[in-house]
Amino acid sequence: MPHGDDYLEVSFADLRMPAVSLWEVQAATRHLRLAGQKSINPALLVEAIDKQRAIVRAAQAKTRKMRRKQQVAYRPATVGIDPLNDPAAAESPSDIDWSKPAVPFEGEVWPSRRR
Repeated sequence: MPHGDDYLEVSFADLRMPAVSLWEVQAATRHLRLAGQKSINPALLVEAIDKQRAIVRAAQAKTRKMRRKQQVAYRPATVGIDPLNDPAAAESPSDIDWSKPAVPFEGEVWPSRRR
């Protein structure tokens, strides 16, 4: 938008560069300035953002690994227990008489007992 004889030159976006958030640009710029970088070009900025993303991914993977490790550490031991072959469970008396046929509840429709 012209304002008298002054124009603001705005370059087009480079679609080869990855999408980044404003926060990432600001954080990478701050990091590069603290590292002593005087001039920052887009390629250097994208490289710094990629490095920061790699640090975040590594931290997330480490956190996931530690969380899984803690879950395994606090899980009760089940070594040597087989619920299908447990003699104590097999000897427990059952309230069900398996010799009688099943009686449907009112409202149930069984294919062999339609009324």
